[in-house]
Amino acid sequence: MAMVELVRSWIALRDFAHFAHINVQGGHFFTLHKQFKKLYEGALDQADTIAERYRQLNPDSVIQMTGGDRTYLEMSDRQLVQEIITQLSSIRQQQNAIWANTNATGDYVTNDLMVQCSKYVDFVMWQFNEFLK
Repeated sequence: MAMVELVRSWIALRDFAHFAHINVQGGHFFTLHKQFKKLYEGALDQADTIAERYRQLNPDSVIQMTGGDRTYLEMSDRQLVQEIITQLSSIRQQQNAIWANTNATGDYVTNDLMVQCSKYVDFVMWQFNEFLK
C-alpha cells in the first residue's frame, strides 16, 4: 500500500507544479515557468514508473485515485518553491521507507527503483533550494 500512497503523492506534486507553472509571475517568470513545467512532467513520469512496478507486483489490483478538487491559493514565487520542496521532502521520506522495506525483504528491483527516484528528488530539491538562497 505504501507504493500506492507514493503514486498519489507524485500525482499531487504534479498537480501543484502545474498550478505553479500556470500561475507564476514577476521577475522570476522565465526561470520558474520552465522549471515548474519540467517538474510536473517529471512527476508524472515518476508516478507512472512507480505505478507500473506496483502493478507488476500486484497484477490483480487497481490503483484507486481520489481527489481532484484541491484548491490552491495565490502564492508568491518563494511560497510556490517552498511548497514544492515540502512535498518533495515528504516524497523522499516515503521512498526511504519503501527502500528500507524492500531492502529487508530482498525486493531489489523495487529497491533500486526507490534509489533512482530518490536521486531525482534530491536533484530537484537541490535546484529549488538554490533558488531560495
